[in-house]
Amino acid sequence: MSNSVFAFGAISRPGRRGWLAIVFVGALTLLFLPMVVSKVVGLGQGDVQVFFRGGWAIRSGYPLYQVIDHHGWTFHYPPTFALLMGPFANPLPGYPQPPWALPFAAAVVVWYLINAACLLLAIHVWANALERHRPVHARAGFLQGPFALRLGSLMALLPFVGDGLARGPAPVLLLLIVVFFALYAENRPASAAFAFSLAVTIKVFPIVLAVLPFLRRDWKFIGWTFG
Repeated sequence: MSNSVFAFGAISRPGRRGWLAIVFVGALTLLFLPMVVSKVVGLGQGDVQVFFRGGWAIRSGYPLYQVIDHHGWTFHYPPTFALLMGPFANPLPGYPQPPWALPFAAAVVVWYLINAACLLLAIHVWANALERHRPVHARAGFLQGPFALRLGSLMALLPFVGDGLARGPAPVLLLLIVVFFALYAENRPASAAFAFSLAVTIKVFPIVLAVLPFLRRDWKFIGWTFG
């Protein structure tokens, strides 16, 4: 098995029912997309515009923590995520659309698909880490073995799937946190610290996970994190 936390070699080939489940999940993801665009763009629901406005503000020189979305909500996160939101920049009314940024509707679509990909990748990384430490032996039948481990995790996250994929960076944070846990369990402090630090610079609350290395007195990881 590859040493990468993203390795795909251990996944057993799904059978007919497995492929049907994959097609169903993919179709459901795409079918829900027009509803998301209608709710976000047409009805103005959700908070994704907060992040898009932050991406515009930090690149246009507008005060980052004064820019508001159509609800009047402000950006109140570290500036790292706003820097990454450049391609999705959405200006305040009366300001021109940056030529290097996607139109709002297209930005919502792309962001939804990115979040969906991050969610699926996070599920795979988590299942891959479990297989390394608690090997899952493939058995005959549906919903068993490595493939079922991933599909089962997706089913557990179904209450989150949908509107959550068109909101803020939660799936991105989920992926970074899962990568942190997987790398930390494999005693790769530098890579784990990078994933952990990036999560903290996007939103502050993942810093509570630092209690784990502090309790273990893992000074190497803590040093890499500060670095």
